[in-house]
Amino acid sequence: MGKIKDKSKAIRAIAIFEVIGKPPDFINKVMESFLNRIKEKKDLEMIKGEILPVKKVENTKDVYSIVADTEFYFKNFETVLGFIIDTLPASIQIVEPPEIKFNLYEINGFLSDYLAVLHKYNEALNKLKLEKEILINKIKEMEKSKKD
Repeated sequence: MGKIKDKSKAIRAIAIFEVIGKPPDFINKVMESFLNRIKEKKDLEMIKGEILPVKKVENTKDVYSIVADTEFYFKNFETVLGFIIDTLPASIQIVEPPEIKFNLYEINGFLSDYLAVLHKYNEALNKLKLEKEILINKIKEMEKSKKD
């Protein structure tokens, strides 16, 4: 029996995941491991987890792609949002229920959590930009000193 006891109150969704890399065997193992970790998450139940065959990415040299077609029951919408933030699926579509109602408290909680994650990603991005700028300046200095 699955983790979600009352399916009538659950949210059912389809999610697509993609891994790009090389070699093909490696990305296949990465996808399998990824799906196994998702199965262990609380407040959701994987009801489908089909890994499609590895395909070569067009116009690349030895870069491959693998896709997983998955379906889940989620305990509630908060679990769906956490899942999206944690796993970053290529796409997700809620299938059931056809209508979801929220109160203001829930929406504010969702928005605050989402903003916290966005701020964390923005901070990491800004740090990477700064580090890149520092490295470029060091390379320019090295090139200049080499010419002198």
